[in-house]
Amino acid sequence: MYHWLVNNQTCSNSIYLLGYFNYYGIETDINKYNAFNIYQKAAELGNIVVQYDLANMYIDGEGTDKDYEKAFELSKKLTEGNNTCGINLLGYCYENNIGTDVNEQKAFEFYQNAADLGNIFGMYNLGRCYKNGFGTSINNEKAFELFQRAANFEYNSAQQSLAWMYEKGRGTEKNIELAIYWYKKSAKQGSIYSKNKLKHLLEECVGKNYSKAFELSENLSERKYPYGINRLGYCYEFGFGTHIDENKAFELYQKAADLGNIFGMYNLGRCYKNGFGTSINNKKAFELFQRAANFECSKAQQSLAWMYEKGYGTEKSADLAIHWYKKSAEQGSIYSKSKLKQLFKE
Repeated sequence: MYHWLVNNQTCSNSIYLLGYFNYYGIETDINKYNAFNIYQKAAELGNIVVQYDLANMYIDGEGTDKDYEKAFELSKKLTEGNNTCGINLLGYCYENNIGTDVNEQKAFEFYQNAADLGNIFGMYNLGRCYKNGFGTSINNEKAFELFQRAANFEYNSAQQSLAWMYEKGRGTEKNIELAIYWYKKSAKQGSIYSKNKLKHLLEECVGKNYSKAFELSENLSERKYPYGINRLGYCYEFGFGTHIDENKAFELYQKAADLGNIFGMYNLGRCYKNGFGTSINNKKAFELFQRAANFECSKAQQSLAWMYEKGYGTEKSADLAIHWYKKSAEQGSIYSKSKLKQLFKE
């Protein structure tokens, strides 16, 4: 497709697509300088869509120097044709002093216009305005509704904000289960914040309410979320909110590990090492600790070091034991630090 585009630069759309391929590295290396120059050619031929991309490149300084005035002018031009992305972007310019003075009311109006035309970024930004009282009075109910609309279109930032509203009970009733659901949706799209919130919410529930922790873990497990599956195994192992069931704990750790969850790998390794829910198998324990250790799991690194130190599941190696104790100690493990002192004395 890329080579076809190179040889068929006959209209603004094919020129725009060639720039798009250069920008995102599709069938070629990422080259934002080339993308910018190609986008300019498409814009000169009247391509509307490319003007939005150019405006963003001027804002971020991608492929060209930052130029807020040009970004602002392009955004204004886009609004003349009722381009919803351009309308939202013009609101962003007024909110963030891009090529113009900050004007809360105008930012709010443009976000409102974009949202009314179905633009999901406009919905999200308008939700922020209502949540923070930017250009309008605070209205958590409207913020919640707007985040929900944008979240249903799979917009990551809106999903994260919707989860927060459920977590705090802003604009809706507090609902930790729905907060976790939406943090999970956002985390799947790569949000580090949402991933951390998921972990903290589940750990908080385990610390304060074992029955609720079990219920939430079970709910996430049913939705095939690896962290929830591992956490449910943990509940069965230690009797949090349910009775201790070694076999179920083992099965859930196995499932989480198979789905690539590093804590599942580590916990499954513990099961094989200690004969919990299965027979002792040091070789399998070693392999699982090694897999999780390579993903920087401190506890797995510590356990792997111990296996090397004792020669369980592998050949004894003081050098490799020290290597992995050091890796674990660097992440703050007190046990690994004390083991290092002991091994160096020997």
